Amino acid sequence: MTKCPRTLLEIFVALKTGLPDLLRRSSNNVPSSDLAEIFHNLKCCNLACRSILPVDDCECKVCTQRSGFCSACMCLVCSKFDNASNTCGWVGCDLCIHWCHTDCGLLGSHIRNGPCSGTPGSTEIQFHCVACNHPSEMYGFVKDVFMTCVKDWEAETLVKELQYVKRIFASSKDLKGQRLYAMANQMLLKLEVKANLSEVINVISGFFSESEANISNNPSITPPKEPSRNIAEGSNGATSPIKALTWLPSSSSDRVSHRENTGTISLLDYSQLGRQTKDAEMQIRPEKKPDDELESLVRFKQAEAKMYQERADSARREAEGLKRIAVAKNVQVEEYYASRIAKLQLSEAEERRRKKYEELQVIERAHLQYFNK
Repeated sequence: MTKCPRTLLEIFVALKTGLPDLLRRSSNNVPSSDLAEIFHNLKCCNLACRSILPVDDCECKVCTQRSGFCSACMCLVCSKFDNASNTCGWVGCDLCIHWCHTDCGLLGSHIRNGPCSGTPGSTEIQFHCVACNHPSEMYGFVKDVFMTCVKDWEAETLVKELQYVKRIFASSKDLKGQRLYAMANQMLLKLEVKANLSEVINVISGFFSESEANISNNPSITPPKEPSRNIAEGSNGATSPIKALTWLPSSSSDRVSHRENTGTISLLDYSQLGRQTKDAEMQIRPEKKPDDELESLVRFKQAEAKMYQERADSARREAEGLKRIAVAKNVQVEEYYASRIAKLQLSEAEERRRKKYEELQVIERAHLQYFNK
């Protein structure tokens, strides 16, 4: 392949990889040797990566069975890649460091509820790796992404990331995931009405910071079912589970701390806290009616159909682009070979003219010698 003309090599690689942009991007800065290795699946076809395959001599079932797969930049499900980074649109395995599109993971049920390793009998949203079957916890991953990058995001990017969070934790059965889902939903509603971006970012950062503090202080915190028992525990000096609820107004928490210090709670405060606790539980655990579940299923199927339609349209556009590129390259090849043939024919014509001229000179000399005699 290295001896093949570069134009033909580019066409072969583009047709094999199905990447119409590869021809345009590889015109200057990609050596022909790299293109040949990409054609033989020895290097990653992502020109920004070009890692030697398999990456780090990985022996997982995906890297060994899927020819041309690059674990450094490709999705475990669809084997496609992009330049996205610092996003919840990709999820990774914290054991083998392989990556997957969030949408691909959700469609394949690779992102689902799984048993929590720290607390027996409880569940959490996990990404179950296609390559090694290792479950990776999603809450911590999402928290790290937001705590690291949220301050640099524009409103449009933040909306997209919050939508990813909603899709990831839509089926969450644990309190932590449900609270995150509710927070993402509320922030999306605020962004829809053009709320101040910095305020939304501060709320999100505060949510994750408070959640981390609550978990570190009391990892066994659960939502209160009996307000009277929780308040009684607070009056005895123990940490009240009501503090773990993010959605309680600050005034109520101030009242609770004040009553804990004085050791007395009035009946009015009791009833108010009971109502607020129930409201918080309703926000954290919204009841789903059968009609709502059916409507949610219909919306999910519509979104799934829309995604497949978009993929089909994208594939059709890529095929049309490849066809146009192939036609253009074919024209270039024909012009190239036509010019080469014309040059060869010109040199042959020059050679014939030279021979004819020499023959003419010989005849003229013979003619002169004949008349001189």
